[in-house]
Amino acid sequence: MKKFFTLISAVMLCLGANAQTQKLADIIKGTMDTCKHEIVPVFLTKYVTYELDSKVDLGQKGVVIWGGEATVIVSGEGQITTQGYFQMRNANFDCTDATVAPFALAATPDESLLINAEGSAISFPGANQQVYLNDHKVSVVKCNFRNLKTSLVYANKANWALNTLELDRNIIQLDGAKIDPVINWYGSGRGAIKHLVLTDNVIFNIDQTNTDSYFIRMGNASNAQPQKVWGTDATSDVIITGNTINFPGKHFGNNFPNTNKVIMDWKKNIFVNVATLNRLSGNATRNFTAEDNTIVCAEGKTADATDLAKYATEDKETGITIPTEALDFANIAALEGNFKPAFACISTSKQCGAPRFLTIFKDGVAKTPGYAYEVILGPDMLVTKTKGGANKPAINDEAYPWIT
Repeated sequence: MKKFFTLISAVMLCLGANAQTQKLADIIKGTMDTCKHEIVPVFLTKYVTYELDSKVDLGQKGVVIWGGEATVIVSGEGQITTQGYFQMRNANFDCTDATVAPFALAATPDESLLINAEGSAISFPGANQQVYLNDHKVSVVKCNFRNLKTSLVYANKANWALNTLELDRNIIQLDGAKIDPVINWYGSGRGAIKHLVLTDNVIFNIDQTNTDSYFIRMGNASNAQPQKVWGTDATSDVIITGNTINFPGKHFGNNFPNTNKVIMDWKKNIFVNVATLNRLSGNATRNFTAEDNTIVCAEGKTADATDLAKYATEDKETGITIPTEALDFANIAALEGNFKPAFACISTSKQCGAPRFLTIFKDGVAKTPGYAYEVILGPDMLVTKTKGGANKPAINDEAYPWIT
């Protein structure tokens, strides 16, 4: 994936708080039909409510949706499917009436994406799994989800291998005694994720009676091994950093590849009422110790003994209050207080130094070293500066100092 920066000059039309609800599928299709950029930017407007009530297929076209803090009502079969690069940024999703995952890989992959098969364009040496390869990133960044009862990202029972799945700075409020896996590859016999990255998210279920669900579920543990998809020397990684995750359930992971070819790097996380973290990693290579993460048990739950030995340290004095009401988009800041535990000073802790304290919400934006990435500058990254006696659009280098 090549690196490039595209500066989109955006003039936003404020339609007002009483603007008519817009069909999000129509907005996306219309933009894709007219935009000639390699990565199509779709700009939503803050005071407009959008409705996602039907499927919209992006195909292999790269698309970035800039939410602009708009609200998207997801209902029925409303879903955005992709076979290429996709990023959703900065929007509020009300999923109360949704029956399918808001984001998915296509149910019918294009045959040109089939790998490791006779006659296919790509066959990795030593690989033996015929899958469809989306060799791009699918990411959800700084979005808020209300009453999610379905998966967040779904492979649609197709044999998809995805290069990168990233959840970054989201608030994901789940609702249900039995819900689909948040990350769901179940239903396909093959499929894998090479890079799974969760950074600074708050994920919680307001129904603490959930005991049947998994946070992430693959289709087949053996077939999801990275060397079987990307070749003999391939590895994959699961990077979970700075998250607060409240997920009472059966296990945190299911059908995940049980091999040291998977590298786990988990640090500065708080797991609240999460059952059996070790079911996600198994024999994976762990680049962390139990002191790097914290387990909190409430509502009468108890921590798994293996988790306490290898994955996290229990803290019984945090005082976390788990929200019981649906997420209020107008009062998101209140969650910061709910999920900031008053950790005691533990000088031996590696988690955040002493005192051990996790700041979940980050205002800064940072690029990830070592990853190929695209950046499209939307209206929130642009300012007007005076240069040579004239006002000109410029990059907001105070808020985004890493962009040059």
